[in-house]
Amino acid sequence: MGLRGCLFNRVFGRVSRAWRAGLLVLGAGGMLASGPAMAGETTVRTESSILEALSIVKGQDMDFGVIAPSTTGGTVVMTGGASDSCVANGGLVHTGACQPGEFSGFGLPNRIVRIKLPPASKISLNGPGTAMVLDKMTLYPTSGLLKVGNGLGFVQYRVTSSTGIYEFDLGGTLNVNPNQLSGHYSATFQVQVIYN
Repeated sequence: MGLRGCLFNRVFGRVSRAWRAGLLVLGAGGMLASGPAMAGETTVRTESSILEALSIVKGQDMDFGVIAPSTTGGTVVMTGGASDSCVANGGLVHTGACQPGEFSGFGLPNRIVRIKLPPASKISLNGPGTAMVLDKMTLYPTSGLLKVGNGLGFVQYRVTSSTGIYEFDLGGTLNVNPNQLSGHYSATFQVQVIYN
């Protein structure tokens, strides 16, 4: 029995160890295969504007961002077009947004569109302190418009896009008073468009 038992243990001991090793491999593989799948999801917002023929819509509001006042006051000059910028003068510090007003229109290809900015191009932004004046408003065609003249307070442009869709930005100069009181200042204004 000693020799037989020894042989039995040796043969089945090896099988047993091999069997155990196989089970370990299968078990490890099963753990890899049966683990929970990693997944995620997010919400995406999408939007579109449908333009009516001979119309204009606002794409973005004008935003001068955050301004730190100075004892002397100063200006922030906003430009639009290919590269938007806000340049602070007079000791003011500007940070954050610099977003010109953005507009899209739908005219007729090769026709004239007349665009009129607010009267005297001066807007008062009201808030907790003395009103700030936005003046020297400037139109920056970004696509589909070519300036062809002026007349009766309007600037005349030719619609150059084959679709009739055009876009432009509005910039201007914000006049910040000395020691301007902190808070939110805002105003609304109209842009008038006449199609010929």
